[in-house]
Amino acid sequence: MGLLAVIFLIAGLVWASLLLIYRPNISGSWVSLGVLSAFFASILCGYDFFHKDFGPFPLTIDRLILGVSGAIAVSGLLLNRHRLPNLSGLDICVLAWFGALAFSTFTTDFGYKDKLPVSRLLFYNFLPVVSYFLLRIYPLSSAQQRGLLWALVGLGLYLGITGIAEWRRWHGLVFPKYIVSPTFTEFYGRGRGPLLNPVINGILLSLSGAACLLLFPLTRRRYWFPLLMALGVTGIGVVSTLTRSCWMGFAASTMMICLAPLTWRQRFLATFLCGALGFIVLASFSSQLNRFKRDENVSVEDMSQSAALRPVLASVAWEMFQDRPLNGVGFGQYNKYKKPYHQVENHSLPLQMALPYVQHNVMLSYLTELGLVGLLAAAAMWLGSIRLGLQAWAASASSLESRCLGLLLLTAVINYLMNGLFHDVSIIPVANSSLLFAAALLKPGELAAMSKGTTPLAVPGRKALPANQENLLTRPF
Repeated sequence: MGLLAVIFLIAGLVWASLLLIYRPNISGSWVSLGVLSAFFASILCGYDFFHKDFGPFPLTIDRLILGVSGAIAVSGLLLNRHRLPNLSGLDICVLAWFGALAFSTFTTDFGYKDKLPVSRLLFYNFLPVVSYFLLRIYPLSSAQQRGLLWALVGLGLYLGITGIAEWRRWHGLVFPKYIVSPTFTEFYGRGRGPLLNPVINGILLSLSGAACLLLFPLTRRRYWFPLLMALGVTGIGVVSTLTRSCWMGFAASTMMICLAPLTWRQRFLATFLCGALGFIVLASFSSQLNRFKRDENVSVEDMSQSAALRPVLASVAWEMFQDRPLNGVGFGQYNKYKKPYHQVENHSLPLQMALPYVQHNVMLSYLTELGLVGLLAAAAMWLGSIRLGLQAWAASASSLESRCLGLLLLTAVINYLMNGLFHDVSIIPVANSSLLFAAALLKPGELAAMSKGTTPLAVPGRKALPANQENLLTRPF
């Protein structure tokens, strides 16, 4: 393995030398295409699909693609082919969030559990941040943005069909086969997808469902029925995750997109009716929603107790926060310090029952590991993403593709936080990537300049409406 690393190093030096000598004018589109390819590769052929170990840093297909894209970007910047954009408010929030993670990692016991904090920092946080800034430097054109939405639809069809096949035990339809291998026992029997986790599978399916809806105003009517069918497959795929937070995230984001073009009065009425219907459904099926068979190796009784773990874990988090309110116990070190807090005597809750588990709330996880400083940095990034998504949809002078990507970003935030209320999504592969990926697709500077515009938008296959004629697609959110 050491010899293979030397070969890769020599090959990299050779290519770097050729780039410096001949200085080819490589288009920035290749970088953005590489980042998009790395994102989809991290889902479809990530670590469990293929990896080669180089000590603590395994090489995977997506990391290789991202590395090549980063090298092309660095060469373009060094040769003055491209220029760095000005930092936006969200860029600063992302840097502050990652800075808090890095500071906490390297000022505490980063060698814990074979350098687990460093691995989490690198693969679950640093690489998504690199992808974010590469897409900020090399943004997508309108045609590429449309192509990305179609790619998300295709991803949703694959994840949906695979999840349904897992759920219904149609293993012949599942590829690759490691997805249904009983070797990976956790979440077996649910729609966990190629990342072997139903939560991230549900988040990605929600993004795909949003892409189906957002393509309606961007395409001709002959594509509407296939998009509606794809949305149905995606929705059933979310059901196959058997994860209630995924169901809520998908419902909330789908409703948000459907309400976006309406007037405030129409939104209020639709929200009231949907809320009333949801209350009736929850009241009628609450017992079934709390007791049903999910994992192959988890009983209905164990599943029904999962809700009882949340207040216990919240109590443990509060005890840990009181001891280290500002900087927490250290990034990735919750398991190292949690045991004494589960043995607090005279507590009203049975704290011992939750000892085998990690935090099941991303905010409480940040609070215990990073303290108030880290949680506030993460909250600033989440709020900045929401602001950017709303700003994109309200920029009536911007392209319709960019406005739709604003709703895609809001979908990503809704599903990240909705699932984050019940799971620590920060330790789930691709969860941080999905949020930063959606945020990087927008251009904050241009959106700020366009947010006051009133230019009418043309939809392919339709005539552009006059500027004084009201159009649902151009009405601000």
